[in-house]
Amino acid sequence: MSDYMLALDQGMIAAAPARAIRPGLLQRPFRTDGFRSKVRPLLAKEQFSI
Repeated sequence: MSDYMLALDQGMIAAAPARAIRPGLLQRPFRTDGFRSKVRPLLAKEQFSI
């Protein structure tokens, strides 16, 4: 048993009605240039391989 709460399940449950009530609400922030400019340098440091 863990002393920490896993919030991933609650996040998915909260995302479902949010998508139904306001389509695009969760996707819109990820499509902006601000998000892209912050994440791209972090991803550039990663080495992806199969």
